[in-house]
Amino acid sequence: MKNRISVIVIGLVVTGVLYVYVSGNKFHDRVNEEVRKVLTSGEAGTRKYLVRDIKSLPDPVRRYFQYTLKDGQPYVGSVRIAMNGTFKIKEVDQWIPFTAKQYLSTKEPSYVWHATLRPLPYLWTEARDKFYQGRGSSENRLLSAMPISYDAGRETDLSALARFLTEAPWFPTALLPSENLEWKPVDSRSAKAVLRYNGYTVSAVFMMNERGEIVKAMTNDRFRMVKGNREQTPWTAHYRNYQEVHGMMIPREVETEWNFKDRSFVYAKSSVIDITYNDK
Repeated sequence: MKNRISVIVIGLVVTGVLYVYVSGNKFHDRVNEEVRKVLTSGEAGTRKYLVRDIKSLPDPVRRYFQYTLKDGQPYVGSVRIAMNGTFKIKEVDQWIPFTAKQYLSTKEPSYVWHATLRPLPYLWTEARDKFYQGRGSSENRLLSAMPISYDAGRETDLSALARFLTEAPWFPTALLPSENLEWKPVDSRSAKAVLRYNGYTVSAVFMMNERGEIVKAMTNDRFRMVKGNREQTPWTAHYRNYQEVHGMMIPREVETEWNFKDRSFVYAKSSVIDITYNDK
């Protein structure tokens, strides 16, 4: 009897391991294909930033571009980012470490963010956020294999487009005026960027310091999941530790938070480990 039970247990363990291996590989193959599509849509072209192109922009925006870009800086078409940090879902949760890679295209706003979160040494989940052809989605999997959650729809599309806009300080030429993006004055230290794409419109107010660094971005176009429902919630990002990368000044650290009426909830702290541009 004991031998029979042992054989059954071993069989179940082997089956479980095979399921995780096969299902996890299928998930990774799908993510890799999504990454390929995003990167191949990000042709850099030959366009270059010229100081004369920003003369009509609000003062804080001109100050930002004068700080972050050099005259003649090539436009960014595609971006690869390696990052790490910590994350929490609820305010009472412990911080969970994560490592992630993100791939973006700026010609047609799109990205794939693929992260591994480790709440315990031998337990992990994988998260994949995608925005492609104007549609956003988000999914989480236990041990890379077992689906935990999936989210898509209009609110997810808007949140993903707003996320692209507020992550643009990592690839500053995407914040230059274009047929999709315009700047509107707010005050001597702030300006609003309005991004239109695929029938959606989102905006964010960016605050610049005297040096010209973007230090904060605020938007009302992001949604969070609350008991299975999406709730539109004010959201803020704080940018820190600017360094020169490939001729552009970008923040290496970003802290993001949800803003409630009586408090703010910091839920993610991210650091850029490596970033490359226009590299397929």
